[in-house]
This record gives sequence, C-alpha cells and structure tokens, in this order.
Amino acid sequence: MIIIARLRSNCVDIATRYILDEINNFNLSPGDVVSDFEIAQTLGFSRTPVREAITKLIGNGLLERLSTKVIVKDFDLKDINEILDLRLALEEGAARKIIINGGLTTSQTKELLEIHKQLCSCIQQGHFNENFLQDIKFHDALIRYSGNSRMIDISKNINQQAERLRFITVFTPERYHETAREHNEIIKAFQSKNMQNVFDALNTHFQATRENYESILSSKQWNRVTKCMFHVNNSAETTAKSDWKLLKNNDSIP
Repeated sequence: MIIIARLRSNCVDIATRYILDEINNFNLSPGDVVSDFEIAQTLGFSRTPVREAITKLIGNGLLERLSTKVIVKDFDLKDINEILDLRLALEEGAARKIIINGGLTTSQTKELLEIHKQLCSCIQQGHFNENFLQDIKFHDALIRYSGNSRMIDISKNINQQAERLRFITVFTPERYHETAREHNEIIKAFQSKNMQNVFDALNTHFQATRENYESILSSKQWNRVTKCMFHVNNSAETTAKSDWKLLKNNDSIP
C-alpha cells in the first residue's frame, strides 16, 4: 500500500509539473481547455492522478473550473500585484524573524552572496530564463531562513503562479541589472541587522518590480502577444507570433 501511495503521489507531481510547463510555455494559453483525458494519454497515466493535479492547480489559482470544463485562468496586472503584495508580506515577516533571531548566519550570508553572484553571471551572459530562476532562488532563501514551514509552503504555492511571469521579463532584460543592485542592497541591509533598513530595501525592490510589470503590460508589444495568446484574429496572430518568436530568442522588439 505504501508503494502504491508513493507511485500515485509521484504521478500527481509529474502531471502537475507537466501542466505547469504547458502553461508557462503557452502551449496552454489563458482560456484554453485543460483535458484530463488528453493529458493522461500523453503521460501514459490513468485519469485519476491527472484530475488530482488539476484540482491542485485550481486551488493555486492557475486553472478555473467552469460548468462543464476546466480552463487556464487569465492573469492581469491585478493578479501580479496580488502576488507581489503577498510575497512582500511574507518576506517582511521572514525578515522580522531573521533580525529578531540575531540576523543572518555566516552560512546564510554566504549562500545569498553566491546566489547573487550567479544572478550577476547570468545577466552578463544573457541567460534570461536563468535570471528569473536565480531571482526566485534568492527570495526563496529569505523565506527559508525564517524557519517557518507554513511560510515556506505558501511561498511554494506563490512560485507556481509567479512562474507565469517568467516570459514577461524578457521584454525588459535591462531590469535584471537593477534587480541585481537591489538584491545587493537587501543583503547589505541584512548585514546591518537593522530591521527598518531591511524593510526599506525590500520595499524599494518590490516597488521597482511592480512598476516594471505595469510598464510591460501597458506596452504595444504586450498587447500584440496577448492577442496571439487569445487567438483574436489571423493578422494580429501573425504579428504577435513574430514578436513571440523574437522574445523566445531573447532578441529585442523594435
């Protein structure tokens, strides 16, 4: 029974990851139907673990159940702001616990500096997908240092939603240079062991991130890409697909 339970859990995890990847790569776009039958056939699973994965992602806000079907949920600036609000609240809570407990340990400081170094290296080499992952890794570490398991679980759920933002950041690769500077200020603030310094550094970083997303989502390029995502019409789709191809190749759009 234990082996069967583990196998089932693994199948649910695999199905969850598969659906997330399909969403994040826009093979499944907002409004698209998510078929447990088709996914089960693709993965070679029964429909039960796929349905469990779908239910999990509905709970995480990535999918939406309508009367007779499940679709990929749309996301907009309101969703992004809510994600950022929640993450900032978590990180301020984590920072409070860290400072109260005496600040970052030597090993924690070393880890943050190493993550920061990796981010800087990725920026220099133009590895945009890796930039996003290193950014997430940095913020995950702050939550982990709190030692609060529930904070960590909430953070993991937020990350599943935040992964949808990864491709958006390709619009403004220069933003990662600012991100690196802001991360460095956050590290320095923690080293000062002054709670207000940490809060100020975190708020500066999140406000800049928020403004960057607001700028992207109001751009003409973003509007063209979203038309492709929603399959509005052939001419818009052709233009948007061209933009999307450039984005995927990490080129800038004129």
